[in-house]
Amino acid sequence: MTVQSTSMSTVERKYSRFKIYHLLSDCYYIPGEHTRGLIEQLNEAMCNLYPDLVKCIPNNIAGIDHQDLLIDFSKLFIGPYQTTSPPYGSIYLENEWKVFSDTTLDAVNRYAEEGLDLAENHIPDHVAVELEFMFYLTKKEYDALMRSDDAEASRCRVKQTQFLEDHIGEWVSKFADLVVKHAR
Repeated sequence: MTVQSTSMSTVERKYSRFKIYHLLSDCYYIPGEHTRGLIEQLNEAMCNLYPDLVKCIPNNIAGIDHQDLLIDFSKLFIGPYQTTSPPYGSIYLENEWKVFSDTTLDAVNRYAEEGLDLAENHIPDHVAVELEFMFYLTKKEYDALMRSDDAEASRCRVKQTQFLEDHIGEWVSKFADLVVKHAR
């Protein structure tokens, strides 16, 4: 499939997918200046792919106090005593409170296969890091489609599918359920 034979809607969907992964990744890092406008950016990126889902996303978080957001973020993902929604895949995939497990090392190896060290400042199977990896792969696929590099686009799609099946796709729904249950 070349860019010329690829419909614009397919290219636009690929573009929206990598934008969504990037924005979702940003949502799970500690709230800061980057947090402002994320909901609006998510709405914009998701409109083409999931118009019904966009209706479920709050339109404005500007009124939320930054300190309240930090407190909620900490209770959900950091602690100090216990997190209500641990953001680490190994906890869900290994069924125990253990980080840097076999699944964590597998994620590190997959990042390294792509020449990345995404876990430089974070635990490798943190939800933000895994979403960032999906952003990377979907962006590479989009770029390959734009260059008419079918082999690279296909390779990136396979990598995405494998990572979703073995990692984030296996645990993120359990994680999301906890976030919904415990978030203020």
